[in-house]
Amino acid sequence: MLADKVTTPTVVTTGTTAARDGGIYLCRTSTGAITIQLPSSGSVQIIDVDGSASTNNITVDPPATDSIMDGSADENMLIDLNWFAGTFTRRPSGTNWSVS
Repeated sequence: MLADKVTTPTVVTTGTTAARDGGIYLCRTSTGAITIQLPSSGSVQIIDVDGSASTNNITVDPPATDSIMDGSADENMLIDLNWFAGTFTRRPSGTNWSVS
């Protein structure tokens, strides 16, 4: 059923949010800095809907043993690009997350 596959976006204004697989996170960066904690697997969409990420950054926090784009394990990714929109996907063969 198509309704089972539709994800309602989550609006994030400030603070830390634990993401879930398949989640879409609309980051209201005009209200303050935001941290998105990635789940243990899956895919997460992160969008700067206010165009203020260069002022109020979005921090993407992977699980402790994971890395983003072949960086160091548990190293956060800082998004400081206004109007950023991307999908973080955990690679099935390891603990690395790719960004598209």
